[in-house]
Amino acid sequence: MPSVNTNLSSLIVQTNLKSSTKRLNIAIERMSTGFKINHAKDNAANYSIKTKLSSKISSYEVAEENAMMGLDMLETSSEALNHIEENLARIRSLAVQAQNGTYGEKSLIALNSEAQALMNEISRLNETAQYNGIKLFNTGKAEVTNAGKELELNEQGFLQEVIVRDTSTMTKLSTVDETQALAIGTYSISTPDELAKLARMTNTGFVSSGCEFVLANDIDLSVYSTDDGWIPIGNNSFAFSAVFDANGYQISNLYISRLNDNYQGLFGKIETCNIKNLVLTNCDVSGKDNIGLLAGFAGHTNITNCVVSGDIKGENYIGGMVGSGGYLTSDFIYLNVNISGEETVGGAVGFNNYSSISNTAIKGCVDAINKVGGAIGVSNGTNHTLNINCTAFILGKESVGGIMGIAANWIYELENCYFAGKIKGDSKVAAMIGYAEGCSDSSIKTCIVEGEILGAVSVGIFIGASSNSANFSLIDSFYYSQKTGFCLSGDTVIKTVENCVDITIPTEYYLQVGINSDSKSSSITLTTYVDFSALSSLLQTGIEDESVLKQIDTLVNQVSLKQTEIGTAQNRLASVLEEISIKYDNLVSSRSTIQDADIAEESSAYIRNQILQQAAATLLATANQTPSIALQLL
Repeated sequence: MPSVNTNLSSLIVQTNLKSSTKRLNIAIERMSTGFKINHAKDNAANYSIKTKLSSKISSYEVAEENAMMGLDMLETSSEALNHIEENLARIRSLAVQAQNGTYGEKSLIALNSEAQALMNEISRLNETAQYNGIKLFNTGKAEVTNAGKELELNEQGFLQEVIVRDTSTMTKLSTVDETQALAIGTYSISTPDELAKLARMTNTGFVSSGCEFVLANDIDLSVYSTDDGWIPIGNNSFAFSAVFDANGYQISNLYISRLNDNYQGLFGKIETCNIKNLVLTNCDVSGKDNIGLLAGFAGHTNITNCVVSGDIKGENYIGGMVGSGGYLTSDFIYLNVNISGEETVGGAVGFNNYSSISNTAIKGCVDAINKVGGAIGVSNGTNHTLNINCTAFILGKESVGGIMGIAANWIYELENCYFAGKIKGDSKVAAMIGYAEGCSDSSIKTCIVEGEILGAVSVGIFIGASSNSANFSLIDSFYYSQKTGFCLSGDTVIKTVENCVDITIPTEYYLQVGINSDSKSSSITLTTYVDFSALSSLLQTGIEDESVLKQIDTLVNQVSLKQTEIGTAQNRLASVLEEISIKYDNLVSSRSTIQDADIAEESSAYIRNQILQQAAATLLATANQTPSIALQLL
């Protein structure tokens, strides 16, 4: 009996239909994307080449943007410099005018007033000229780790953690007889009366060196704010020589007004003692000599982890912490003080003899006449000063220093000190040491100067002046000469200078204008910095002074040279842009040759495969009917 096992015609037609449909889909994809290579399977070798070309094209697009941003930055710099140049030209005209002998005092005042206004505008342009958040005429700052910059109060309000002691088992000072010598032991103090009792017993010689006093509560001394105020603990006859642990508590509202008395402070005079973990706040202390908020005088004493704030007035040996000290060690001290005195005045210590001060932050204002220091007024003998952060305003006439007013007699080591305040003096002025005398084999190491220094004679960044064989080494230190405008050591010859960097060195801007890692062929280095440090002293003598013209000409030359550099850089960037454009066009053309579809060819293929698909569909329908007709004939 006959049978039909296959439909060969249908199978052939189906195969052709699948083939034409596949080719039709490819044609549609190429016409819709415009590319003849959309997948690696289309042409593996050319797909790899196309991918590499696309990557380079994208990189050149970014390089072009970089170059255009560089041009914009240079144009911004150039415009700012044009305005500065115009102002300098006007100041020069005013200077020439002022030097004519026909102008009276009032006319000269008017000319100087206009010149100063123009100077202020130049300074404003120098400080505010920016591009995309970058200060164009200022520079990047080098960093020195641990340079006293990180001295911040913790959550307890101290620089160092305080472990609070249990005072419940201690003897209360209120329970002892103050008319008898105090037995050696540990005593708690909780009230202003008990603290005043400690003062009375100390000042009558009834407190021995073996005693320890621990605060058990905050103490408000405002009850002693009338008349002369608080009577200090310890005097010139009987110094306090015990241990005082504030235990993390604060003593507030200390008031003393004894303009003719010496040794004034919370403690008057202390010898061979320890004071620690104290917050002394909202103080107002006035006296004559040896005046400090914490102590008037401290000898052979250790002061640690204290925070002191308030106002202090006196004549000589005045300090925010201690008026004067010998063989004093202080560590982890935070000071926010306003000090007014005459001579030997310091933000921490007025006079410091053979002592060491470490980890100390000073804020506020120190105002005196001579021998004025942000940390120490006068330091005598071997001294180690470590990790000092001074942001105070220091005002004086002679021997004015951001850290020390005077360093005298022996060996000094200033290490990791940071000055970012402001100093104003007449002579022997500097951010570290105003005046050094007889210092042998001393050093300034890893220090930073960022503050502003104003002075007239013997002014330096680190040292103002020296005498009697002062011998300093300056090592690994950084300075911001744009703000200071002075040399490293004023009138001092520094023995050794090692790795000391001006942090106003022009910032270099690297523009990636190529696509390769080779810096020579793919990057351009630009600088926009102009040294305007001379601005700080330009008009100090008056515009009628003959030196002003020379100073202005120096500035004009600097601006002109920078304009030339900027113009050269602009031409270079324009050339780079043209080069990038050519390379970009060539790469796009190469990729197009490999990747782009021929739309006419693909349209023809689309129509051809569409016809084949329709014909195959018709034939398939016919082929599928053939078996049925054959069966009917049986």
